[in-house]
Order: sequence, then structure tokens, then C-alpha cells
Amino acid sequence: MKLATCLLLVGTLSHVLIACRTSLAEGRVMVFVNDRAVTETGPVPPDWSVVITNGLMRIELVDTAAQRAGVLATIALGNEWIPVTSTVYGDWTYLDSSIVSKASIVEVLSLSSDEASVRWTFQHETTGPMPALSPGQDAQYPYPFRKTVWLRRGQTGYFTWIEPLGELPEHARYNLGGISEHEVGFGGLFGPATVETAEGVISTEATKPYSHEFNADSGTDAATLIRYGDPIKRILVPLPGGPLLIPAFSEENYGGVIIHNNGSKNYGAYLYSAPHNGALSANDVCKMAWTTTPFPLPEPKPEDLTTCGGPSR
Repeated sequence: MKLATCLLLVGTLSHVLIACRTSLAEGRVMVFVNDRAVTETGPVPPDWSVVITNGLMRIELVDTAAQRAGVLATIALGNEWIPVTSTVYGDWTYLDSSIVSKASIVEVLSLSSDEASVRWTFQHETTGPMPALSPGQDAQYPYPFRKTVWLRRGQTGYFTWIEPLGELPEHARYNLGGISEHEVGFGGLFGPATVETAEGVISTEATKPYSHEFNADSGTDAATLIRYGDPIKRILVPLPGGPLLIPAFSEENYGGVIIHNNGSKNYGAYLYSAPHNGALSANDVCKMAWTTTPFPLPEPKPEDLTTCGGPSR
């Protein structure tokens, strides 16, 4: 892995731009490993930090006890980097249970001025029945997976693709009854908000204290999350189409929107964020995500792309 002398300094946006002013000002996509720019693809020591940025958006993994695989995405607003995914849970990457192991393999898969992609492989991840619901069934089962993200020039959204590397037997699953939740999206962004899809507008306050699943027909759609008092508009596009969920864990911890698959299968998403003034419509984001995805998807119906995102679009 060759590293350039261009440094990515941690801090405000102005500090970052000083490091690679010309490249980032032109909107080029860059990957930084341990704060130095990468010049070629290849493996990265798994304990080194990895950041992908195009000067508008910055992507890296969170590293908290609650989540090791979530993407912390931030966007440039004024002179600061503003978090658009949860600073604790990232983009809520959840495969049967929370991800508590660290990636064992990290690879820069592609690298150009227009696009970069990085893949993290979690070979040592395990899961198992919830002890409170399954007394005596506290064994852990291997459940490795891979997560890849792509960031492109000029975009304040990124693609992600998650691949379980095995199937779990029903008795090994975390939840009672063999349910195996597989999720990603704008989770952990708790509080009052609205979520709009082609099915209509939902208030997160109206659904608490219970989680609310919708878009159950798994059609082509996009969910727009508008949080009260938040200057950022967020749009989640399930790729392929899939059920969505507004999580609720208590009267205080509720809100956000995530993809909510049941069962072990590959799944992905496009997560877009921008200030309300100048943000793209959900319909434009949905069309772009489906027609430019870096991973194979079934061909969407033209009429579905027309209605994707809801009436406001």
C-alpha cells in the first residue's frame, strides 16, 4: 500500500482542506489511511484508520462498544463536518445482532478521482440467542460478513453493500422465533421527525413506543427523513427494494428510518444527506441510485421509479 505525503488533518473543514487543497477543491475522491492519501488499491492493515472523502462528504467507521461496522458519514457545512449518521451507531449496520467485533480484512477495492470503494470483512463476528428470551441457549455462532462502501465525486451520498458469508440456523438467531433482522440506514437518530415514502408521510411520534414497519411489499421506493430542528435532509434508498422500519425502544429512544430485512441475504442502500436548501428530491435520488448502482440489481419498473419517494419527491 503506497501512501502519498498529502495529509488529512483531523479537525474542522478548513484544516482538512489545507492538507489536500487542490484535489479536494476539485471534488476528487480520495482515500486516507492513517491520515495519509492512498495512491493505489490493495489491502490495508485492519487496525489502521481509513477515511474516504470527496471534500463534500467524509466516510469512516465508528468504533464504539455498541457498533464496530457502522459508517459515520459527515458532510461539509460551512467550516465544519456535520454528522449525518449516528455518532454512536453509524449507519446502523445490524446483522442478527449488533456488530461488536472489529474488521479483520480491509481492502481499497477501487480508487480514481471519480470514485473510491473500500471493503471491510468481519471474519470473527458471532451471534446467538438473546439470553433473556432463550435461557440456557447462550452459545455463540459464527456469522462473518463483508461490507463495501462507494463514494463518488460531487456526491453527498454513498452506496453500501452488505454480504453475509453464511446462513444461521433458526436456533442460532438472536431473536425468539427465528427472526433474523438485517438492517442499515439512518438509525440511532432519535427524536421527533417525519418519514415520507410513496406510501405517505409518517410521524415518528405517532408510532412510539412501538417500532413501525412499512413498505412491506418491498417495492422500489425511497424514505425521506426530516428531523425537527435539523438542517439536514436525509434520504434512504433500499437496494433492492425492501421493508423499512422506524425503530422505537422507549418513549425517549425512537425515530430514524432503517432497512429491515428478515433473513440472511445480500442487501444494500444509498444514503443521501444535504442541507434542505439545495437538496435533491427523493425521486431524483431514487432514480440515480437505481440506475447507477455499483452492484447488480433487478431491473426496476419504470412506473416504480416515477413514484419513488412519495408525493413531495
